[in-house]
Amino acid sequence: MSTKVIALFFIAITLVVCKQYQEKTEIVPPGKKETIIEKRQMNLVGGWKSIEVTDTVKELANYVIIAYNIKTPISEILNTESQVVSGKNYRFIMSLENGDKYMAQVYVKIKGAKEITNFKKID
Repeated sequence: MSTKVIALFFIAITLVVCKQYQEKTEIVPPGKKETIIEKRQMNLVGGWKSIEVTDTVKELANYVIIAYNIKTPISEILNTESQVVSGKNYRFIMSLENGDKYMAQVYVKIKGAKEITNFKKID
């Protein structure tokens, strides 16, 4: 009896895993690669995810500009991404009115404290 129960348990687990694998396997028609990649990116635990430029991102960009004493105003924020960790990482590119571009990464702790973890001028 117990051998049958154990065997049925393993068969059930195998079927569930196979079903999940089939659901994740997709045939990619030409021209649809971006959509599929986007879907897979959203499913990555702890992976970077593209986001819209929100008020939070704008505040973080201004925080970086002030911290590095940059006097030129921001003209545009590009390539915004976030990553959930034990808090949240934000990564974005700031285009300034003088044509300079900077990549910044800011870690926001759960309690709201901010830390600039990466900042560099890009060409």
